[in-house]
Amino acid sequence: MNNIMFRCSGRPAPGKDACRPEVDPERVRQLRDATPVQRAFPSPFKLFRSGQRAECPECAGTAGTRVCPACRSVLPSAFGSGSPMFGMVGTRAAGKTVYLTVLVSELQEPTRRRFGAATYFVGESPMIKDVREWRRGMDNGALPQLTERAAVLARTPVVIDWQQVRRNSIGIRRVASTALSFYDTAGEDLETTNSTKDQQYLTATDGLIVVLDPFQIAGNTKRAAERGVADRYDPDHPLQVLSNVTEMLRAADGVRHDRKINRPLAVAVTKIDAFYDQIPADSPIRRPAPATPRFDEADSLDIHQHVAGLINEWGGDDVLRHLEMNYRRFRLFAVSALGAEPDYRSGRTDSHGVRPHRVSEPLLWLMANRRIVGTGKGQ
Repeated sequence: MNNIMFRCSGRPAPGKDACRPEVDPERVRQLRDATPVQRAFPSPFKLFRSGQRAECPECAGTAGTRVCPACRSVLPSAFGSGSPMFGMVGTRAAGKTVYLTVLVSELQEPTRRRFGAATYFVGESPMIKDVREWRRGMDNGALPQLTERAAVLARTPVVIDWQQVRRNSIGIRRVASTALSFYDTAGEDLETTNSTKDQQYLTATDGLIVVLDPFQIAGNTKRAAERGVADRYDPDHPLQVLSNVTEMLRAADGVRHDRKINRPLAVAVTKIDAFYDQIPADSPIRRPAPATPRFDEADSLDIHQHVAGLINEWGGDDVLRHLEMNYRRFRLFAVSALGAEPDYRSGRTDSHGVRPHRVSEPLLWLMANRRIVGTGKGQ
């Protein structure tokens, strides 16, 4: 991310009037959040945009809080202009809220430990409390409700700082910071070109996870009806959302239509547990994730091919063609946030509890692309 901004501390220099909190138009436009905050201003650093402190041009006070230039959310203190940031979007009713909740839990416990990393929440997003409440509810058997549209409810992203000790190009060990930014976007916010353009914070990311619901693929409408969820789905919906995101990224990156987008896209097919009867027990899709502190590229490619085969069997070849024709780097994943199919009619999880399956893999692939985590053979 370039052009990091700072937020005034509200503590002016001697003889200066203090800046007052005010509504930030960009937070209103991007996040529908009209909470008054201290003003944000561009970093004065030209060569090293990640300076730790800057002087507010209004009150001349020292500011040390850095914010995203797109949505004005607070960034980790160790975050610099070369630090990557990843985000997540998805189709309506794809289970993004459930996936986000479990992914955050996985990052704070098993995934963090697997890679010897430290993680913590950044900022004061109300979604931090929401995620914790959703997880408690899921552990007690209750699924979260569908996310309301951004125009209805303000939702600031959950930002997690992932810190690891890594060696730089000359072999010096240092702590590196990666911002993992997750915004529970309502699927309706991506259903039209205009509403997708309003989600401009996505263009500040270095890679995206797109969450797709297999029930929304044309060949699975009968199964959706049997599960009592057919009224939520439109078979044309996944491709339309993908197309809208693609057009937004093309415009943001200045990519011509006869060229492919270079920004990596991780496509997570959720709710794979509902299709285990179609997937052999020895399929790579059902293998547990590797436990070693490396991303297993061969394992991931094997799963990618099997997921592509499933999507094709389900009649989703239009989704595959779109990805192939528009992205230089994309990877398919099959994940289950719950580990077992819930009762969709009652909104209750399986009685055996939440048992995530490969939930972190899409994010780890993005991180491996940026060499944040190493690659190699897993076990």
